Amino acid sequence: MIEREVKKPEEGPLVASVLINRLEKGIPLACDATIIYARKLAGSYDGRLHKADLGMESPYNSYLHLNLPPGPISNPGESSLRAALDPAKTDYLYYVSRNDGTHQFSKDLDSHQHAVDRFQKPIAWKKSRN
Repeated sequence: MIEREVKKPEEGPLVASVLINRLEKGIPLACDATIIYARKLAGSYDGRLHKADLGMESPYNSYLHLNLPPGPISNPGESSLRAALDPAKTDYLYYVSRNDGTHQFSKDLDSHQHAVDRFQKPIAWKKSRN
């Protein structure tokens, strides 16, 4: 999952910390890359995620199912393996793409929602106007 979520290797340990923190707290991983993988397995991935995809029944749907998916979703590179073996020590529980190859990390849902509003909603609004 780290391999698919991270564009900048230096963020790997931070993403790993979020995933581990969520696993330890019994929170679904809610990793978009697992939904993309599930849609690819189903032959229904069109290059975009849709809100309805979050409810897709699949053992790879990390929004619905706790814990790790039943198998890998890609082949991890060295930096992703290192991140998984040596994650950052953080209190982060969330991250959202800034749409520039980096992520905004948050410790609580309120801060995460502000980051989503800042980095994702303007993108959706721009796309809906085109």
